[in-house]
Formats: sequence, structure tokens, C-alpha cells
Amino acid sequence: MKQCINAAVAASLLLLSTSAFAADEITRPNYNFAEVDFVYAEIETEVGGADRNLYFPEGVAARGSYAFDAFEDLDGELLLRGSYYTGSGEFKNTFDVDWDSWLLSAGWLIPTEDTVGIDISLDYRNDDIDLSSRDADADGFGMSFGVRAAPIENLELGVRLGWYEGDYDGAIGFTVNAAYNFTEQWGVNLFWDQLNNSSDTLNQFGIGGRFYF
Repeated sequence: MKQCINAAVAASLLLLSTSAFAADEITRPNYNFAEVDFVYAEIETEVGGADRNLYFPEGVAARGSYAFDAFEDLDGELLLRGSYYTGSGEFKNTFDVDWDSWLLSAGWLIPTEDTVGIDISLDYRNDDIDLSSRDADADGFGMSFGVRAAPIENLELGVRLGWYEGDYDGAIGFTVNAAYNFTEQWGVNLFWDQLNNSSDTLNQFGIGGRFYF
């Protein structure tokens, strides 16, 4: 878990440093988009307090965000984000594994004058995992910090670090992504999302198409 935090901090500092070298015509990444992804997931969990097993449900996800000026007297923008994932698979051809996950978020997009976007958000997350041998349902609130940067034209890099309470009991979330935009409206996005606590690790690796509006 400590490695995830260190990696997220290092990645955030690296993205912030790219703004000093970006060309003048490059602007902050567009936060208004909808996306559909194919997702390959890994669920690593303790069984019997000792053994650890990997489960591999494949599925699809829908993600998006929207930023807008909510208060005229305040600098910055209100940022709304959401995502939903559903996937299923088999563990050693013996039983089914199902995983449904969704997240809703509201945050503040801090005003910047360069190619970097920074936000601080309040998240609500829910995970419904059916491992046949046991169910692992969890939900709770958390805080996250995100950085998105455009180091060169048409390329976006992003990192997000989150902390979740409730059933997650202080779990750390870590997301990195890279998006390439073919036009002002269409792009493709690659991402890795991880949630890690003392007993479970949830990973999602995805690729999908993105539409900007």
C-alpha cells in the first residue's frame, strides 16, 4: 500500500513538471467526456485468513466526467465524475465470479494557467463481488486527488490517488491512465485502477473509446 502512495505522489509531481515544457498552444485536458471500456480485472483476496487467490472477471465499464462553472464568485469549476463496471468469469473452472462496481464523485477543479488540471473530490464507491464461496460487498465514502496533464499535443496522462473508509476500512485507491485523442471529439484511453487494503486487492485494466463534448 505504501508503494502505491509513493508511486502516485511521484507520478503527480512528474505530470505537474510537464507543464513547464509543453508548447504554448496546448491547453488543459478536456474534462467533459463519456467513455466505454473493455476491462480485464483481477481480484486477490484472503481465504481462511492465509491463502490468497486470484480471480479474473472480464467485463465492460462506462465512465465519464463533467466540469462547469457553478459559482460565479469563486475561481475553479465543479467536477462531477462517475463510473460503472460489471464483469464475470470462472475460477479454475469450478465456480463463477461476478463483480459489479460503481463510483459517484463531486469535486473542485482548481484553476490553472497551464496544461495541467488538478482536482480534489469527495467519492462514494460500491463494490458487489460474488465469489460463490462468499460474498464480498463493500461501500463507503472517500477523498481523492487527481492530476491530468497534456505534455504534448493530443496526448493526455493522468493519475489519481484516493482514500476510502466505511467497509473499505482505509483502503488506498490508485489510478493511472494515458489517452490519445484522434480529433477534438474522439480518443482512446488506457487505464489501470487499483484498490488495496490489508486483505484484498482489486485491479482493473481497461481500454476504451472516449467521446468529448
